[in-house]
Amino acid sequence: MYSENNLIESTIKLSPHYYFHHFMTIVEFVITRYGDLFSESENQILENFFNLPLNSQLIYVRLFNRRKNFFFEHDIRYKEIPDIPQGKRELLNQNFIETQTDCTILPEECYSLISLGKALNMGILKFSVSRKKLDEILKDNPFHLLFAGKIIRLNHTSFFETVMLLFFGNSFLSMTDMVLTDLGIRKQENYLISPQRLFNTRIELDQYLADYKSYKKIKKDTRCISNSHLIELFNIFLKTDFSDLTTVKDITVKYRGTYIKLKTLLFLIKELVQLKLWSSEFSFQVLKLNISFRFFFRLIKAQLSFFQTSKNRVLLWRYYSKINNSNHSLDFEEEIILEKLSSKLGFRKKEQIIDTQMIPLKRVSVEKGRVFYTQCDHTEKILTVENAVTEYLSDHGMNSLHTENILIPLLSDTLFHDEIFHDAGASFQSTYQEKPLDYFSSSFFDARKDLFTDRRAQLVSDETVWKNAVSKHFDENEKISRKHLVEIIDAVGIDAVCTLCIKFLTSPVFHNKGMPDLIVWNSYSYFFMEVKSPGDRLNIHQRKWLEFMSENNLNVKIGLIDEK
Repeated sequence: MYSENNLIESTIKLSPHYYFHHFMTIVEFVITRYGDLFSESENQILENFFNLPLNSQLIYVRLFNRRKNFFFEHDIRYKEIPDIPQGKRELLNQNFIETQTDCTILPEECYSLISLGKALNMGILKFSVSRKKLDEILKDNPFHLLFAGKIIRLNHTSFFETVMLLFFGNSFLSMTDMVLTDLGIRKQENYLISPQRLFNTRIELDQYLADYKSYKKIKKDTRCISNSHLIELFNIFLKTDFSDLTTVKDITVKYRGTYIKLKTLLFLIKELVQLKLWSSEFSFQVLKLNISFRFFFRLIKAQLSFFQTSKNRVLLWRYYSKINNSNHSLDFEEEIILEKLSSKLGFRKKEQIIDTQMIPLKRVSVEKGRVFYTQCDHTEKILTVENAVTEYLSDHGMNSLHTENILIPLLSDTLFHDEIFHDAGASFQSTYQEKPLDYFSSSFFDARKDLFTDRRAQLVSDETVWKNAVSKHFDENEKISRKHLVEIIDAVGIDAVCTLCIKFLTSPVFHNKGMPDLIVWNSYSYFFMEVKSPGDRLNIHQRKWLEFMSENNLNVKIGLIDEK
């Protein structure tokens, strides 16, 4: 993920107030497209903002872009903005900021402002503690007197966050994406803005915002939630009555005073006393906001005590065996959930045997957890393990590239470009989208399944079709040239390449990890290779990709480093 403080170098120079121009572009676009959904008070906020002096507007946008509500007043300093004190006074007069002078207790959102060093200097701490302990100390003691008049609060942020949401269509994109486009780092496709809006009534918008608020709350709660509370939440799901999970679209449960909507995507393991495996996902039209998978597994881990009895272990093993021996097709996500849960209890699926190739290399050094190698007879070159292997293979008559999680998504974007950018209903809401809004949602593939099927048939039947696609839609990059891409497709075969692309496109967000490190080829053969140093093991995503490729008759190998 890029940030405005850590952008890739570019020869293009931005104007000093680029962030303000982006902000105004967004606001004006949203007023034109969704202005009828704003309330009287929200329209008043906009009017007051437009009436602010330019310096005040610049300060507000700068603070808003920092994505928090509280700031130390002495931290508000920007070289490109003259007369900041006057600008702050105007913001105070119009209630865009307020000084925290009479708090009875320090707001929790302020904790991050107070570093360990600052806490020691201010006498809050007498000795160093962990960040978690410092937050507990700040929570249990009112330190408001130390900060009176020193902290300001930024107002109206929730309204402008809604404006951002209406422009970008989801909570993941931000003005940073606009900066990347201006710098020429990110290329935007040509597409028409969808005539269909994300929200047509204020009720629809408010419902989505309520769901999003619940999502943020539960995500925040799970950062430091205890196992007892996890089990409490888990049991709520267990007690929820689902007569037929396949027909249930939205499920609402109440947790610690908050109603949470969850769209169930996976399946119900009935043998495990209605244990529900799910990919938590709030949804409204094409908008998707995913709860971290890590949160799901924390729930599983907290509930593991349930499976320690022999009876329940047998039930799990019985179900797991039935799945493995049936024609029921599980996707990567379902398989990984089931395998992780089973491995916690000592059950492991029999792994496929993947061909291995020993690569003789000499270990040189370890820096920041990364191991560097050199070929035994090329001691002047110190390389990462993947690059050292590519050099070794090159010396043995094979072309190879370290593409890892780049090649298959790139092939998908190139060969199925028009199908990906097909408007499936409100898919394109602004001119700053890298992908359709539903790209990372569960509905993406289903909405275009027939298009993908037809496109595959065209690609396989006529090689000029895929060659034209490469010529038209592929942009050369530092990893892969057009010449290499054509050679790879020729070597692997267009039908096998389409198999990989379709698999990826069924769930781009979940399948975009674990792909083999290298693609290796010459004029008569090819293979995908996952490189492993001594003691390194395949993670579950890597193993799933290797197994999928092997099952579909693609050539795969594991390159084991033989250290000399």
